[in-house]
Amino acid sequence: RVEMRNQLAKKVASKKKEKEEEELRDLAMRYRDQKEQLLDERTQEGRSKEEIMEERRRNEVREERRQQWEHERRISERKGQGRGVLDKEVDRDLQETMALGGAQPTFDSS
Repeated sequence: RVEMRNQLAKKVASKKKEKEEEELRDLAMRYRDQKEQLLDERTQEGRSKEEIMEERRRNEVREERRQQWEHERRISERKGQGRGVLDKEVDRDLQETMALGGAQPTFDSS
């Protein structure tokens, strides 16, 4: 009984997965058709496919640059916050090492 139940569950899961994959294929095909239709419409407006593809590439580059700028902005904002945390960790590590007798303070004799 358990084996039959497991086999039935596997069949149901397999059919569900196949159905989802088919839906995704249909969705991708509709997307490609819409994309091609839009490209054809723009071409009819007097723009060549090369111009449209170049515009798309420029937009992708802009988006990548925007994401990189946003990433760098977030990092710079976090530097002020993260620095204190990093310093605390270093201090804690040093204190632990000193407490265990591993590090001896050094004095500058100049």
